[in-house]
Amino acid sequence: MSDGGEQAAGDAEGQTAPEEKSSARVCAETSLDALAVVGRGIMTTGSALLTAVQYTAYPIKEGAICVMDTTSEYFSPYLKQAANHVTQAHVRDAKGQLPVQACWL
Repeated sequence: MSDGGEQAAGDAEGQTAPEEKSSARVCAETSLDALAVVGRGIMTTGSALLTAVQYTAYPIKEGAICVMDTTSEYFSPYLKQAANHVTQAHVRDAKGQLPVQACWL
């Protein structure tokens, strides 16, 4: 307890000088700061790449599934998953033609 009282008394009188950091400590702190910046950059870049891959892979996967379904329906029309005897409404374009159904790629 006497240490705290002496230090408080010294601070009040303004007699204690601030400690200067050694050059090794300054170098170490600067190096750690630089490594932290590089590490944060790597983490952010990795996160951005992961997001880009996720957003890019989904349409490719959906296209592949659509191609597989279309091929399966072509070679095995009896397995087509459409209800029989159900009428569908068709909208004709300006030329009077039915729209072409295609996979959404």
